Amino acid sequence: MRSRRLSGQARRRNTTGFAMTLADITGTCQWVRIPRIAHDKLRFLWLTDYREGPRSGMIVYRGEVCAYELVSDHGDEPRRFAVLRLSPKQSEVEMEQHRQWQQRVGKGRPWDWWIKAYRQRTRPDYSACEVIGWFEC
Repeated sequence: MRSRRLSGQARRRNTTGFAMTLADITGTCQWVRIPRIAHDKLRFLWLTDYREGPRSGMIVYRGEVCAYELVSDHGDEPRRFAVLRLSPKQSEVEMEQHRQWQQRVGKGRPWDWWIKAYRQRTRPDYSACEVIGWFEC
């Protein structure tokens, strides 16, 4: 498992004392070592992927724009999502893509065309992003 020691300030944000990345928890149950976040602490902004339910998107947590990614989806169990801390550049790119999406939707193209175009964009690689918490739906 890839982990790195956190600074004192970061350690206060993550009670485990270790920063875990999306790559660390993907395909494992390691997400249980990260703090659970209540829904009322999250402000959902938009979806970035939806297939048979939400898979990823953008949220605000404690005033910080974050991404979320599906990490567990096992039949009857609730879906679990990792909340990811983005770099300023990653956050800027997501905001710009969303701004462009908003400007283009409804400009004479059918909705399905826009969904297909959005899915064809280059998806960001968030595997090295710190997981700061998780929630379930």
